[in-house]
Amino acid sequence: MSFKQKFIIIILISAFIILAAAALVSPVFEIQEIQVVGNSQLSNDDIFELGEIDGIGQNIFIFNPGAVKNKLTASNYIKSVKITKKLPSTVVINIEERRVRGYVPYMGSYLYIDIDGRVIDVKADMEAQHPVVLGLKFDGFSLGEILTVTNGYSLSYVVQISKLIDAYDLSDITVKLDVSDPDDIHLYVKNIDVIFGNIDDAYTKVATLNEILKQLDPEEAGTLDISDINNNPSFKLLT
Repeated sequence: MSFKQKFIIIILISAFIILAAAALVSPVFEIQEIQVVGNSQLSNDDIFELGEIDGIGQNIFIFNPGAVKNKLTASNYIKSVKITKKLPSTVVINIEERRVRGYVPYMGSYLYIDIDGRVIDVKADMEAQHPVVLGLKFDGFSLGEILTVTNGYSLSYVVQISKLIDAYDLSDITVKLDVSDPDDIHLYVKNIDVIFGNIDDAYTKVATLNEILKQLDPEEAGTLDISDINNNPSFKLLT
């Protein structure tokens, strides 16, 4: 390598170091805004607290997204995190939550479970309208893990039905889901006892339930039998 080539390389490296140093001290690259998107259960303040985020005024190049991501994903409520730096002064935190889909009664409290049966939290009260799941048999639980039940088929049925309930936006009105007997599953919707039967044809049954609920008076009480899709559903008023 000639002296001229070496000199050019030294000049380029020196210029890079000067520019990098200037960027680290320039107010242009101070973080002015931290955007949080994708969160619904957790507030922005929750996200900032969990991630120990206090980056306003910090240089955007010094801000460590990896450290923040690790702290956030330690929460059972957060499934994944993607952090993007938008130069010169904005950080975007994209959150994918594990959303609570049901409650399992346990020793005077409620296990908050997601759509896969994972235990997100345990609290004394239910904070939102989600189905109460009955009939699961288990000795204990681990936060952040899928609930281990001795009647495993029941949890599988809960997962299947919960996904269908969610697909038809029935989560807010389905009060209880009882899988004690796998051949005689019941959904309790407001004042209606829905005889679901077994898990066979679950998609069709939930679709049928959705259509029937649109036609029923919300104040009516009774029993709705949708257990056999080969027969017309039957509704008996409570007398």
